[in-house]
Amino acid sequence: MKKFALAVFMISVFVVLSGVLGLDSSAKAEPKKNPVRFKVLASFPTDLPGVEKAQFIHFEMDPGAEVKNFKVVSEILWVTEGTFIYGYGGKTVVRKKGERWYHDAGTVLDVSNKENSVGVIRGVQFIRSKK
Repeated sequence: MKKFALAVFMISVFVVLSGVLGLDSSAKAEPKKNPVRFKVLASFPTDLPGVEKAQFIHFEMDPGAEVKNFKVVSEILWVTEGTFIYGYGGKTVVRKKGERWYHDAGTVLDVSNKENSVGVIRGVQFIRSKK
């Protein structure tokens, strides 16, 4: 009986330690982080004609990430970290930290991060009223 109790004790210790040390074979892998992340930080109504609301946004891209044929809403953007490459119908524009610009609603673009670090854009988007 002592051997059985000792065996149960040793298995219990192994299970506890394997979980603490990350040796649990049943542990699932962390979900892969999306290389392109978009978050609305704040949203508020406006008095602008035809604009239902404005929203303050945060946009991140990992190195090597890209988005193609993306149709945007009206927005004012600025780069806070990194460098982005925008493609507008055959034209290429590089946007660097500190640069600010405007996209009109319906603009179709490609955007990529060719740098070695995460790129960050902040902006304000203007969401039009539904007709």
